Amino acid sequence: MSLWILDTDSVSLFQNGHPLVSQRISKTSPENIAVTIITFEEQVRGRFNIIRQADSLDKLVTAYSRLQATYNYFNSVRVDVARNESEYPNSRENSAS
Repeated sequence: MSLWILDTDSVSLFQNGHPLVSQRISKTSPENIAVTIITFEEQVRGRFNIIRQADSLDKLVTAYSRLQATYNYFNSVRVDVARNESEYPNSRENSAS
């Protein structure tokens, strides 16, 4: 089976429980799913921006909670650092939505 490399939008939709994306990903074996280090960087940068912009304690607590969830997610998936697409010989870029 091909390796599915999820882009940042697909990961965000999956993390937020989008029904179609969640269904498609759940039908794929976890060892056949990966995200790139770029997706990790984009999500973490976004979480830090929200933390910096929080203007209330409630928003700050929520922002840190989402950062923790992001950390947990990326500890549970394969994160690849590829210099180019040829390093994924059997992959297909997946836009699960």
